Amino acid sequence: MENIEQLKSEALRIEEDATYSSKAHYESARRWGQIYLWLGIPTAIIAGISGVSAFEEYKLLAGVTAIIAAALASISTFLNPSEKAQTHYTAGFKYTALKNNTRIFREIELSDDANNNLKEDLLKLAAERNSINEISPQIPRWAFEKARKGIEQGESKYAVDSAE
Repeated sequence: MENIEQLKSEALRIEEDATYSSKAHYESARRWGQIYLWLGIPTAIIAGISGVSAFEEYKLLAGVTAIIAAALASISTFLNPSEKAQTHYTAGFKYTALKNNTRIFREIELSDDANNNLKEDLLKLAAERNSINEISPQIPRWAFEKARKGIEQGESKYAVDSAE
């Protein structure tokens, strides 16, 4: 049988990677969601002002606000914050699932003497981590630092783990 301590150590590495990656992706998703609102709400308001101004014969105001609304809409289209938020959220969700599956492997499967496929199971988890790493967007440094700070403050701990 494989060395259980080596398998456990590698499982803990995968859990740690997944914890930091998931939290950082959630932070990025939150920020891109805010950017989406910061661009979208003013764009809608300014476009409305432009339309009303045109009907009220305020041509200069209608023209200026139309240009501003078009500029904000172009920036929003270029940055595509809604899609970036969703992509980071999806990556965060996948890392969270990986973390949970790895914790179950470490806490339950490694203690089950009947499981003869421990090494293969761990290699599947490692392959899943590599696959998620490959398709996930890059995590900005600020998001990683914010995630690290939150994790160090216990934001990713379960109450049951604190009782031990």
